[in-house]
Amino acid sequence: MNFFLQPLTLLTFLPLLGVLVLFFIPSDKKNVLRWTALGTSLVVFALSLWVLGMFNAAETDSAGTLHLVAQYNWITVAGWDIQYYMGIDGLSILLVLLTAFLTPIS
Repeated sequence: MNFFLQPLTLLTFLPLLGVLVLFFIPSDKKNVLRWTALGTSLVVFALSLWVLGMFNAAETDSAGTLHLVAQYNWITVAGWDIQYYMGIDGLSILLVLLTAFLTPIS
């Protein structure tokens, strides 16, 4: 699957994309800035609900079992192998959902 189509990768980097959009909006347009930030945070919340729906707690057979795993080789230089490795477990999904819920109302 494509790197940026992984649900956890989207959830991680979508706020960064929102910040980049905000960077190009003039500072005198405060309403546009606020609505863009709110829209980005609501999209992140909706995406976190989608990730919660994809998470299957019944498949967790032991502590530390990760779901929705994304693993890619990022940098391989001079014997170093740096990987992007992300997954979510039962506690993390709740914390991600809580963070995504609190961001739009803050």
